[in-house]
Amino acid sequence: MTSVTRLFTLAATTAVTVLAAGCASQGSAGSAVPPASHSASAPASHAAASEPATAATAVASASPAQAPATPSVTSTAGSVPSGADVYLAESQDVRGTTAHAPGCQAGCPLSGDGTTVLWDMTWPTWTGGQAVGTGTEKIDGCDPNCAAGPEYSVAVTVTFSQPARDCALGKWFWTYATFTWPKGLPSALTGASAPTNPWNFTQVKAEATQSCA
Repeated sequence: MTSVTRLFTLAATTAVTVLAAGCASQGSAGSAVPPASHSASAPASHAAASEPATAATAVASASPAQAPATPSVTSTAGSVPSGADVYLAESQDVRGTTAHAPGCQAGCPLSGDGTTVLWDMTWPTWTGGQAVGTGTEKIDGCDPNCAAGPEYSVAVTVTFSQPARDCALGKWFWTYATFTWPKGLPSALTGASAPTNPWNFTQVKAEATQSCA
C-alpha cells in the first residue's frame, strides 16, 4: 500500500511539472507585448536621431540676430558733419559741380538729364543734418519727350537730408530730397506726370558707400 501511494504521488508530481513547463513555454512564444528592454530603447533611439536637427534649427534661427549690421555711410569713422561740410552734388555727380548755401541761385540741376533744376534759391537752414531752401524749380514736362517737352517754372520748398560721406573725396553729400510746391503744380505735371517726390539720390549714395567700403 505504501509503494502504490509513492508511485501515485511521483506520477502526479511529474505531471504537474510537465504542465507548468508547457504553460511557461507557450506564454513566452505567444506574447504580443515586447520585452521591457526593447520598449525602453525605442524612445531613446528616436531622441538621439532628432538632436542634430534640433541643434541645427537653433543655430539657423540665431544666425540672423548674430550677423553684424551694415553700418550707415552717414556714420563713417564715427564722424558727424557740420553744415559747412555737406554739399549738393549737381546732376548727382560727386566729381562735378557741388553747391553749398547760398548756392543754386543760377541753376542747380538735380538730375543727370537736366529735367529738374533749382533756381533763385535761398537757404534759411543748412546744417549737418538738413538743408531747407525756397525758390523756383524748373521741370521739363517731357511731352511728347524730354528733348521737346515744355518747361514749367514752379515755386518750391526743397529739403535735403541724409548726408553721406564720400571717403575718397573727403566730402559729405545730400542723398535724399523732399519737395513741396506752395502754389501747386500745373495740370500737366499731375497724376502719372507728377515729378518724383521724395527723391533718393541713389547714384550719390552708391558712390559714397563704395568709397568707404
